[in-house]
Amino acid sequence: MIRDDAKRIIKYMLDQSISFGGLDENIYIRYDDLAKELNLKDENYCRVCCQYLDELHYINILDNDNGTRIVRLKAQGIDFMEST
Repeated sequence: MIRDDAKRIIKYMLDQSISFGGLDENIYIRYDDLAKELNLKDENYCRVCCQYLDELHYINILDNDNGTRIVRLKAQGIDFMEST
């Protein structure tokens, strides 16, 4: 379940990266908003999915003081999304 939802997060981030025109662009997320956007269980579940992706080096998460996270998608994340 976490793996499938993590892939949904990666897909969202890939769409954002494509709209910005590069993988080196910052994506700004809030766990509560992202959970609503992707219809995930709740904010804490979304946080765990993102931490899972960060620990595997598929994304890079930087915290911001106001609760917004700066995230960058990595090429490994795209490979993860396209795997079975």
